[in-house]
Amino acid sequence: PSPPPPPPSPPPFPPPPPPPPPPSPSPFPPPSPPPPPSTPSPPSWPPIPPNLPSTIWAEGRPFYVYRAQQSGLNFERWENLNVGTLSGVLKYIHTEVVTHTEYKGGSPHRHYGIGRILRFVASVSGVPDVHGVVRPFGPFVAFDKGRCSVPACAERLRESGYKVGCQVQHDAHHAYEEAAWFSFPGTCPTFTLPKEAGCSAIEPGGECVDGRVLGVDCTWVTLRLIGEIELDEVEGIGDEGYAHFVKRGGREYVQGIDRGIGMNFWNGVQDRKHCAWRVHRVRSLFRKKYPEQAWDLPAPASCI
Repeated sequence: PSPPPPPPSPPPFPPPPPPPPPPSPSPFPPPSPPPPPSTPSPPSWPPIPPNLPSTIWAEGRPFYVYRAQQSGLNFERWENLNVGTLSGVLKYIHTEVVTHTEYKGGSPHRHYGIGRILRFVASVSGVPDVHGVVRPFGPFVAFDKGRCSVPACAERLRESGYKVGCQVQHDAHHAYEEAAWFSFPGTCPTFTLPKEAGCSAIEPGGECVDGRVLGVDCTWVTLRLIGEIELDEVEGIGDEGYAHFVKRGGREYVQGIDRGIGMNFWNGVQDRKHCAWRVHRVRSLFRKKYPEQAWDLPAPASCI
């Protein structure tokens, strides 16, 4: 007879343990998914309305211009200065003001002491230049403390007929649409403050004063300041104030990360949608404070 078969070899690994019982349901809801990496949209800003009623001003061709201004600093006459469209002023604040913090006496301040956005209504008209050409705008010139600071400024302004200057601010560093700067040359634009007596006979400027007629012997009607809003209100700082916001670690905008710390108002300088939101936010605050004013009086298309 054949010998019995050998016993089976033991398995090389022990059998797997039985599966654990299913876990009991958690009394807590599952965690929320992480937010997308894109810049968050401020949820409190309403959509831009398609049409809002506008006030018809009695003057010729009026339009709004704006200026970023130091807190508490006003002038008897607004001349020999630079202003801009609302987009242009927000672009300036975004790229040159909120990126820096200055300290005076141990207390933080915004760059240049900027604390307000001013609204003016302006009217311009073309007069013939030295070549007989009629245009509403001339070359843009920069003003510093009431004095033109570009080379050969007196000759440039005289040749243009002291026209309001215009400079479009389109570049790849921001997404503000219709951003533009204007220069309003008044009397004695190349003289330092305080202006010398009699300088207006040498440089009369383009402002329509002392009986001068718009479009005949002057190029712009006196800038009329019609409103202002605080930058703290625009950003949502409110009663806390800028100094306290910075002391507790907040930053309006950090260029390296394209966002703020403890604030999201300035997030996304190259985000077209967010730039439009910021423009709308400022217009909404002007509408709330000055309901009798037009929602917008756009600058002439010949500039922007």
